[in-house]
Amino acid sequence: MKNMYYLLVSTTLIIIAVIITIMQPDVQATTALVTINKDPERIMEDCKPRGKDLPPNAKLQIGVIERGDEEECKKEGKFSKFESGGGIEVKYVAYFYKNCSVFDAFYEEEALKFKNAKDAHFVKGFKQGLVGMCPGDVRRIIVPSKLGYGKHGAAYIPGNATLVYEVEMIKYNNPELKKRKKEEQRVKRRRL
Repeated sequence: MKNMYYLLVSTTLIIIAVIITIMQPDVQATTALVTINKDPERIMEDCKPRGKDLPPNAKLQIGVIERGDEEECKKEGKFSKFESGGGIEVKYVAYFYKNCSVFDAFYEEEALKFKNAKDAHFVKGFKQGLVGMCPGDVRRIIVPSKLGYGKHGAAYIPGNATLVYEVEMIKYNNPELKKRKKEEQRVKRRRL
């Protein structure tokens, strides 16, 4: 009789344990759902992963993907440097050369506007790659780590990372052109 009592109690405890286990969420299933619902890594389209970065002291590489209107470029001029009274508007996507993983993008929103070099919080190689662009131009700028974030990296940018920027210049406010137009207007007023 005593053995039967222990058997009944132990069976009851096992049944309760099974019920509790069934009613509790499965920890592994929850973890799997979190993993499945995680945002996928953004990979740049039409990019072939290289598997390794360029040497830190490699040269800056600038490729022209598309040229803007030649007439407008002659009229507006080419971007040469950040000058007071000037400014540019660009759209870009930035990704790692090694694996094509996108780390920054400013393409779907309005254009990013810079009035001067202080506003342009970008690596040296990016700024150098903008020189000579006209509105409508699209470039691929490959920035070695020496002209990027260096051997220590920054935030989510690993050290010695080669970066790639695909940049479209939307607008260039040429200060020289503004000066010329003002001078032309002044000359016209004098003639009248």
